[in-house]
Amino acid sequence: MFVRLFYDHVLKKNQELCFCEQNKCCRAQIATICRQKCGNIFDDYFQKKCVSNDDCLNAKINLFEMFSGIGNCECSRIRASKLCVVLHGWGADSSLYEKLCLGICSNFDLVVAPDMIGFGLSPDLQNVWKTENFVCLLERLIDLFDFDELTLVGHSFGGKTILFWIEKNKANHDVMGRLKKVVLISPSGVKPKFSLAKKIKIFRYKRLKKKCKKNPKLMKKLSKFGSNDYKSINDGNLKKTFLNVVNEHFPCGKNHYDLNVLLIFGSRDRETPPFMGKVLESCICGANLKIIKGAGHFSFLDCCETVLRMMNDFFMS
Repeated sequence: MFVRLFYDHVLKKNQELCFCEQNKCCRAQIATICRQKCGNIFDDYFQKKCVSNDDCLNAKINLFEMFSGIGNCECSRIRASKLCVVLHGWGADSSLYEKLCLGICSNFDLVVAPDMIGFGLSPDLQNVWKTENFVCLLERLIDLFDFDELTLVGHSFGGKTILFWIEKNKANHDVMGRLKKVVLISPSGVKPKFSLAKKIKIFRYKRLKKKCKKNPKLMKKLSKFGSNDYKSINDGNLKKTFLNVVNEHFPCGKNHYDLNVLLIFGSRDRETPPFMGKVLESCICGANLKIIKGAGHFSFLDCCETVLRMMNDFFMS
């Protein structure tokens, strides 16, 4: 699994590790492990890339490979008192969220932005997954760190993964007690409302699918159905995984959650309309819904400064 790490300080060329005391352990530990696992590649990267960045350090590391065989040992966990994990949406990868990570990393010791399996620079899926598999992947990632406070940020399917993670861990007082804040940007997971035209289209698709079993020649007609996200997927396992996850919904009406959550939606978002934010706000005590006028599904790109201001105010409150 490929992971990007964002810090608040920069390593200078040919200098020994030198950080403020509260962050020294975390960064020194990362650097030591990286050097042991990656050798000169790690040093070359920092010498070439970090000197030109005056604000933050962006280290790109295959974290799961680095911790292979030692990730479950307490002594090998990376220490980060304030940890933030940022999850990308479906079809994207962590590179799309770099500006977002750079804009919030001053609030944390470490911001971790992975490419989920099947996306970006991470390996392809070897079999068909459901949302629960991505939740397990998030759990594995979080388990690599020793932290006091955890903040989760998710966009679209990344937000859905976080919602399902919350549902799974709601009785885990150790983890939930350290979950400080959650930011969900246009999260999926709420059951959509279908128009009459959409319902008819779904009915036609299901009827045609049944006919295809008897007459395989109709498969070409079947390929005309489906969203743009679905049609753009070439990998077979990822395509079947997509069909699984879009039909899994967060149980909003069954449970109520007491969490410090910021919900950000775009007023012109057609993929996850603002009504979904209102549904989530009703079932999460402590949720704060913000609807950005004129923004679409990618509000953190459409109105980047506005989103960053909302998030930083939320983190500092």
